Amino acid sequence: MDATRDEVVRPLANFHPNLWGDQFLVYDEQEGQDGVDEMIENLKEKVRKEIRVALDAAEHTNLLKLVDTIQRLGIAYYFEKEIDQALIHIHNLYGDQWNGGSPSLWFRLLRDKGFYVSCNSFNYYKDNTGSFKESLTNDVLGLLDLYEATYFRVQGEVILDDALVFTKTHLENIAKDPLRCNSILSKHIKDALERPIRKRLPRLGAIRYIPFYEQQMKELNRNYMMEAKWRHEGYVPTVEEHKSVSFMSCGYKMLATSSFVGMSMTTEEAFKWIKTYPPLVNASCVICRLMDDLVGYKEDKKRSHVASTVDSYMKQHDDTKEENVFDLINQQVEDAWKEINRESLVCKDIPMRLITNVINLARVMDTLYKHDDNFTRVGQEFKDNIKSCFVHAMSL
Repeated sequence: MDATRDEVVRPLANFHPNLWGDQFLVYDEQEGQDGVDEMIENLKEKVRKEIRVALDAAEHTNLLKLVDTIQRLGIAYYFEKEIDQALIHIHNLYGDQWNGGSPSLWFRLLRDKGFYVSCNSFNYYKDNTGSFKESLTNDVLGLLDLYEATYFRVQGEVILDDALVFTKTHLENIAKDPLRCNSILSKHIKDALERPIRKRLPRLGAIRYIPFYEQQMKELNRNYMMEAKWRHEGYVPTVEEHKSVSFMSCGYKMLATSSFVGMSMTTEEAFKWIKTYPPLVNASCVICRLMDDLVGYKEDKKRSHVASTVDSYMKQHDDTKEENVFDLINQQVEDAWKEINRESLVCKDIPMRLITNVINLARVMDTLYKHDDNFTRVGQEFKDNIKSCFVHAMSL
C-alpha cells in the first residue's frame, strides 16, 4: 500500500454545532392538577356533541366551519373519527353539487380529506362578465378562504390560478391598510401570504391562529395603552398613526359587534363579517372619532389630554389655523357618510337590520356632537330630545 497516497478529503457539509445543548434531554414532568383531566374530557365531549348537532342539521355550512376551527386550533387529533365521519357524510350527500355557504371552505376541507371535488363551484365568485366580483374585497375573511382554497388546485384548474392572483393582490393591499384591518388581522393575512395552510405544518399554524382567534378585547386594550403612552410622552402622532389607534379606541367597532348579540337575524357569517372591520364599520368609527375630537378640541387643550386628530392634522399639514383644519375634518365626516350610504347598498349578504345598527351608532354621534359636546355637557337640545321621547305627550 502506498503510504504517500493523497489524503482523503471528505465533502463535509460544515454543519454548525448543536444549538440546543442538552436542553431537550432533560424532562421535568409536571405534577397533575386536580380536576384538569376531567375538565379536558368534559370539553372534548362538548365538542363531539357540537359536531353531532351540526351533522344532523339540514344545512352543513356550520359543520364545515366547526371542523375548520378544530383543525386550525391544533386539536383535530382528539376528534379524528368525528371529523372523518362529518366530511364523508358531506361528500356522500352533496358530491360536487355543494349548495351551502362558504364554497371555498367546502372545497379546501374536502380536497384536504382526499375527495377530488370539482372546482366549478368557484363560478359562484364570478360576475356576468367572467371577472371575480369586486364585492369579494369587502369580506376579508371570505377573501382569505378563497385564497387558501386555491392552493389545493391541480393542473388545468385555470379558475383557481386566476383566483390566486386576484386574492393575493387584494390581500396584500388590505394587509397594508390600517383602515381596512387591525394589527392582528394584518399579521394573520401576512402569515397566510407567506405560507398558506396547505404548505404550513399544522402545529406551527395553530400557534399563529390562536392569537387571531381571541383578538378583539385585547386589541381595544392595546389601543388604550398606546394613547396613554402618547399622552405621557407628549407625542403627537401622524394622522395615519392616530387613525389606526383612535378609530379602534373610540369603541365603535366593539359596540357594533355587541349590538348583533341576541338579534334573531344574526348569523355566524354576520359576526365573521363585522370582525373584519368592514368599510361600513370603519366609516362609523371615522364619524365617531372625528366629531368627538372637533367639539372637544378646545376643552381638551385646557387639560393634559392625548393629542387629538385635530393636533395631528395641524402638525402634519403645518397649519395652525383651526378653521382650516376643522373644514378639512368636517369634509372627512361627510365623506364617511357617503361611504355608509354606499356600503348600505352593496352589503347584500348582511341583513339590513344589522346594517342599521351600525348606521344608528353614527346617527348618535351627529345627535351628540353636531355643535357641542352634549355627552360631557348636556345641552338644551339634548334635554329636549329626551323629554320629547320619554316625558312630553306628542301634540297632534
